[in-house]
Parts: sequence; C-alpha cells; structure tokens
Amino acid sequence: MEKQVKKKKKKRCSKVKKKMISSLLVLFAILLAVPVVSAQTSLNNNVPSSNSDATLTSEEQKKLDERTIILKEYFLNVEMAKAELDKLKEAQSENVGPRASLVEIDKKIEVAALRVEELKEKLPVGLEKIQTAKESGNVSALSSAADYAITEIQIFWDSTQSKYLAHTAGNFTSTNWKKDRETDPYMTGWRDFGGYDGYSVYSLHYNINIYNPNFQTIHHADHTQYTDWTSTASTYPDARGYAWKYQDKGYQNWPIWMTDWADYNNWRQLGWYFFDFVGGKPSGNASFSASFGHTWASTTINSISYPAGFGWSTNSNRWDKGQSKAFTF
Repeated sequence: MEKQVKKKKKKRCSKVKKKMISSLLVLFAILLAVPVVSAQTSLNNNVPSSNSDATLTSEEQKKLDERTIILKEYFLNVEMAKAELDKLKEAQSENVGPRASLVEIDKKIEVAALRVEELKEKLPVGLEKIQTAKESGNVSALSSAADYAITEIQIFWDSTQSKYLAHTAGNFTSTNWKKDRETDPYMTGWRDFGGYDGYSVYSLHYNINIYNPNFQTIHHADHTQYTDWTSTASTYPDARGYAWKYQDKGYQNWPIWMTDWADYNNWRQLGWYFFDFVGGKPSGNASFSASFGHTWASTTINSISYPAGFGWSTNSNRWDKGQSKAFTF
C-alpha cells in the first residue's frame, strides 16, 4: 500500500515538473521573439507617453499613440526627401566630375524637388493645414546664424483626434558644422561636438496642453538614418510649449586626414506635438516659434524655458536661431 502511494506521489511530482519546464520554455520563446529596437534606426515606432496637464482616457491615449506612429513616419519621410534634395544640391555646388555627371545631377535634383512637393501635398487623412495669418508676412528671424535655417513651422487640425498639431523642422545649410570640433588623427568613432544642443517649440500668446511630444534628428552621411530623442533627451515641458536638450555627435574614421568627419547625427531636426488651447480655441491669430541652440568646445546648454530661451554655460562658442509664424484660428 505504501509503495503504491509513493508511486502516485512520484508520478504527480513528475507531471508538475514537466508542466513547469514546458511553461518556462514557452516564456523563453516569447522573450526571444520580442525585437530589440535601436535608438538610431530607420522609421522605428517608438511612441512617447502623453506629457500634459490635461488628462486622456486610456482609449483616447491609445488612439493618439497609434496616430503618432502614422504622423511620425509621414514627417520623417518628408524631411528625408528634403535631405536627399539638399545632398544633391551639395554635390552640384561642389561641381566635381565630367559634364555628363553634372547634367545627371541636375535631372535628379528636378525629380527630388518634385517628390518633396508631392509628399507635402499628400497629407495623411484627417490632417488639415491651418493657414498663416495674412498680416504676419513670412517668417521673422529671432537671431542670426548663417549656417542654419528653420524650414518648417506648421499648424494642423487633426480631425481624427480633435486636436491641433504643431510641426517644425530645421537644418544646417552648409557643412561648416565640421569646423566645430578639431579631429583627432589617432581616434575613431563617435565624438561629442561640444556640450548639449537644444530645440524648442512654443506658443507665443496662449497656454496650451501638450500631448505626445516628439523629437528626431536626421544624420548627414545617410539621410535615411535618424536618431529618436523622444524618450532619451532631457525635456523641458512648459505652459507655452516643449523643449529638448541632447548631445550632438560626429563620427570620425581613421585615419581622419584621409576622410574628414564621416557623419553628424544632428544635421536636421524635427520637433512636433499634439496640443489644444487652455480655455478653448482663440479667436483671431496666434503665433508659434521654433528655435535651435548649438554649442561647441566647452560650452553647453543648462536650461531651456519660455520666454527666456536657452540658458548657456558661457558667453562664447555657441549660437541660436529661431523663427516665428502667426496662424489664423
């Protein structure tokens, strides 16, 4: 009798062990199937959590996150197409190679320019561009930095989310960023270019609630590669907008005297977010701004706020450039 009881216990223990081992194997397989996403990639789908004083239901946040993925891909595609056009213009300005090659570049520039316009016109369904105010003219510069330009300040109404969307972009207009750090002939890899750089997007007249702020930078060597700073940059939420502080880097090959700087992770910037106005939509015009702060040597950015702007560690080795534009709501 005792032997039979022991045998039954052994069988039960054996079955329990087998179930535990099977469960562990299934769990291990699931973990292996989860993809690892790099911070520097092409069109990844990182979605930031909402960062706003206003609250959303879980269903509203889910819809906003899904929409963010779609719009992130759209804005990056537009900026990458603009980057391709600028790279071709760089090659054209260098004026190197046989005449046949230069004619070919001219044709490619024409095709690339058409592609940029087509992408800009083909807005995602539900996205309606808010018109700029007639009396505001074009864009007003806040400071001067000859090698940089804010290229986009746009406000959209997204009917799929019942929210406004502020989208901005900027980029270096030359390769003079290469002069911001001396190369080291005995080293290779990524090197910091001075201290932190910064980027901000602000509402100039009204307080706003912000949802899903996003920030990416596009590389110079390969304009289809970007760094997503949305979850890794130091962030400065504000009643008037949002700002990001991050470390720009250049990549040097070895030996450097043969290749120069091979890449820069901060050639172009995209800053954007969903928002609504505190107290409801204003009647009339409202202005928005985008600003970029750049440092080199030992200078860095300590803080970013509205209306103070960038807080610098020194009074040298830095510049900033911003633009603003008024919109009729």
